[in-house]
Amino acid sequence: DDLPNIFNRFEQGKQQKGKKNSTGIGLNLCKDFTLMHRGVIIVQSTPGEGTRFSVRLPTKQKAQKILYESHEEVKNLNSWESAEKTDFQSEAYRADVKILVVEDNEDLRKHILKFLQRFYVVVLADNGRQGLEILQTQNVHLVISDVMMPVMDGFEFCQKIKSQIETSHIPVILLTAFSSAENTATGLEKGADAYISKPFDEQVLLSQIKNLLQQRKRLQESYTQKFIANQPMDIGSLDNYFLNKLNATIEDNFENESFSVDFLAREMGFSRSQLHRKLKQISNHSTSEHITIVKIRKATNLLASKKYNIDEVAYKSGFNSHSYFNKCFKKIHHMTPKEFLKKL
Repeated sequence: DDLPNIFNRFEQGKQQKGKKNSTGIGLNLCKDFTLMHRGVIIVQSTPGEGTRFSVRLPTKQKAQKILYESHEEVKNLNSWESAEKTDFQSEAYRADVKILVVEDNEDLRKHILKFLQRFYVVVLADNGRQGLEILQTQNVHLVISDVMMPVMDGFEFCQKIKSQIETSHIPVILLTAFSSAENTATGLEKGADAYISKPFDEQVLLSQIKNLLQQRKRLQESYTQKFIANQPMDIGSLDNYFLNKLNATIEDNFENESFSVDFLAREMGFSRSQLHRKLKQISNHSTSEHITIVKIRKATNLLASKKYNIDEVAYKSGFNSHSYFNKCFKKIHHMTPKEFLKKL
């Protein structure tokens, strides 16, 4: 049933883009659909006489969980519901993870929603501009975006996400029907974390989502200890700039009695909620928790210098209470400041 669509699109491509360019488009479509149906393409060519392409498809095929690009194909696709359960289906629903899907094809957008919402909270957008508006107000953990869209395409959308400090930490998966090396390179140059060609298997998409979320989780788990030890973290140059500026602002205001989360957000040019969302995704800490960690890092360095006693270190690190300083220090180092000095 798909072969008429292949050749119709091939003919349309010839009319719109010229014979040479559309031949490549038609052959790529033919290859995609043939492989999708577990078929083969056979080429017979005689110099000076011509070339014949033969497409062979099996008469019986197992139902496959493929996401198509065209409207009609998406409407008729229900086979994945009866397919065998994947490992993902045995996992608990992740109400703590929100994924933004940006796709201008309404049928495909709804279809992606249908299987993704079984595992994650999903929000939808029609184009990149609408997607950016959602990112400004909602706590999105990962973005899945089509490339070819009106208003703002996926390449520009991805570039804006990765170049804006409020959103640069969010992983982006780009989806496209054009799987050439040039398009893949363009997507990666724009900062995409993954690039998946259409048509694609739902489990491939789910696996990619899971891998990117696990990478973020590992970073969060190691964040505090690496931060305290001044070890480098693989979080990107823009996010490193953000953290350096944030930490410098906190340290400059240790003795400022009017210092607060609101004050810090204003100094950073963020709203309170934007600052909280970004820090939570990078470190899994709230803004107030991060302020405490910066203070403890300062205290750790001062204690290691052996130039000050514990009370002096607490004061210079922005703690007004000796008992609260001990409590915070022990929570991070699993030992009191006194035990830390003895260990040194």
